[in-house]
Amino acid sequence: MKKKSFLYLFLMMIVISPLSARDYLSLGFTVDLGFNCDEEVIDKMGLMFPKPSIFIGVNHYKENETTGFHIDGNIILSHDKNAFYMGLSSLIGPSFLFPFENESGFIISPGLSAGFILGGSSDEEKNTDTTIGQAYLGIGTNVMYFFRSGFSIGLSLNYYPLMFVYHSNEENNIINKFSKRENYFSIGISIAYTDWFNY
Repeated sequence: MKKKSFLYLFLMMIVISPLSARDYLSLGFTVDLGFNCDEEVIDKMGLMFPKPSIFIGVNHYKENETTGFHIDGNIILSHDKNAFYMGLSSLIGPSFLFPFENESGFIISPGLSAGFILGGSSDEEKNTDTTIGQAYLGIGTNVMYFFRSGFSIGLSLNYYPLMFVYHSNEENNIINKFSKRENYFSIGISIAYTDWFNY
């Protein structure tokens, strides 16, 4: 792949140890579907919660090693017919590289996953306001296959035993609030561009 981003190289030299031989940078889009498991939460928020996001991921490897460090960040932007949601999430953990001779290969990254989402809606005609929040902590894994061209496809699986859900609805100045901790899991598919850098 073409080596080009001097700015990226400079930032990585500051943030990550300059002793590494190779870093893989991925930038792309993920469509992630979260599933609520608790009956009360499903009644309030539905079974499925879409979480499309833009993400950037870095996999860092020392010289001549295929086991390294992974970190990524996701900006979540979601909406349905009633509300708009924004949030952030991240996965941190080890990274395992399985390269092929044609400069393609797999990157598998299990680790600790966490994030939050906030959103809501307002209807002046019906005099209603709704607020929804989620905060979650658990484990997850990303599996990415990158081609020689840089095009990448991936799959993510996450399980959150610590999920906190908040739902508030105000109608005609009457407020109903609901909050609960539950188990939660998600599955996602990603499309990205991946490039690698030696230094």
